Amino acid sequence: MKVNLFPLAVLLLFFTFQACDKAEHLGEDVFRTTYLGPSDGCPGGSLVRFEKKDIDRLARLIDVEFTEEYRENRVASAVNLTENYREGQTVILKIGQFPPEELHPCLAHMRWYVGVFVLAEHPD
Repeated sequence: MKVNLFPLAVLLLFFTFQACDKAEHLGEDVFRTTYLGPSDGCPGGSLVRFEKKDIDRLARLIDVEFTEEYRENRVASAVNLTENYREGQTVILKIGQFPPEELHPCLAHMRWYVGVFVLAEHPD
């Protein structure tokens, strides 16, 4: 008896590609971002840009009301980002609450960014 495995292989490939690199399926606190470079303000983490579709989810996670300007800009300071990335590189971040020792006051005359605390990271 001869078994044709071609249909099974096609289905396996289809489901593999569907599940591949989908940060939105990894958890409510996981985001695909674009690395922009070092911060020029406060907080002092590296700057990342969130995708438009993730802003409402981010607002619920860090309990912030975003202005329309922020919804267009979508730049945040990723505190605790440890790796060095190149500008424009996609980075997947797991975001959590700031530990009390990481909360530092910002001076009024500095550029200010929304801060997110990175629990885990990896390049996409």
